[in-house]
This record gives sequence, C-alpha cells and structure tokens, in this order.
Amino acid sequence: MTNYHSPTVVVPNIPVVDVHDNERLLLNLVFQHEICPDKPDDVYFFAEDQLNLFLTLKPQEWVQINTLLVEMGEPEVIGTDTIEFDVSFIAKVFQRIIKRSQTVDRVEIITSYTCDKMRPDGFGGGIVVITAEAVESFSTANHERVNRPHLNQPSKYVDFLTTAVRPVLSSGDQ
Repeated sequence: MTNYHSPTVVVPNIPVVDVHDNERLLLNLVFQHEICPDKPDDVYFFAEDQLNLFLTLKPQEWVQINTLLVEMGEPEVIGTDTIEFDVSFIAKVFQRIIKRSQTVDRVEIITSYTCDKMRPDGFGGGIVVITAEAVESFSTANHERVNRPHLNQPSKYVDFLTTAVRPVLSSGDQ
C-alpha cells in the first residue's frame, strides 16, 4: 500500500498578538504549531504529514468555531460533532489576520506532495499566496496542465510564469 504525505509550512511566522482567540483555536487544530525560539512573540504553523482539516470538536471549541464562522459570514454548524474545512477557508482566516497586522502583509502556505513508493501521482507541490486583497494558488499539477502546449517553446514558458506569478507576488499594483 502506498502512503501519501503532504508536509506543509506557513511563512512567515505569525505574531501572536495579530491572531484573535477563535482564529488561534482553529489554526492550532488544523496545523501543528510552535512558538519561535528566536522570536517568542511569533508562532510557526506547519504540518509534518498533512493538514488536519476534518475536526471533531469539544463543546467549548464549537462555541468558538461557530463564533468565527458567523464573524466571517458563514453559517453556523449545528447538530454534529465534526466539521471539515478546506484550504480556501483557512486562507480567509489568514487574510483576516493580514488585514489587521502591522507587520505581516503576505502569508504563503507551501505544501509538498510525496509518497513512500515511486508513483507518478505521488510527487509535486503547491503554494497558496495570501494578501489582504487576494488569495492565489499555484501547483505543479496546474503548471503541467497549463504549460503542456508550451513545453517545446521555453521562451513562452518563461513568459507564462512571469505573467502568471507576478500578480500574485506583487502587493501594491492593484
């Protein structure tokens, strides 16, 4: 049996003061996290194997998560003990943090896709770039699908990357 893994890191580290309690609860449940030894006011979010997006919550956690959902314009979840989030919702949480932060203007969620056997579908990666204005993602699978017609023309490949990535990476030109 093949075991698939998707280790993930979030950069930069996030100042603890920028994260509200309900956001902190959700991020701490989805990601592993550590206080940074060299900057004890910052937290480093990561996942050694994969993100924990399917959560079973305790009653008090439900109160906090439902409060966060309502604050973000989402419907409350009632009558279940589990909830599943997707990366786009987690990106919106980081976007809220960025909008009020004095020091963080961009967050990147970077994921590597690996497996313990040599399988063609077991390797790759992706990135979600989050700013106050936008959330953009790019993956090796998207790259392959979009660029297949251009593989024999390296200059068009470079031009595509330049135009596709630049809007995601620039922060004030919109």
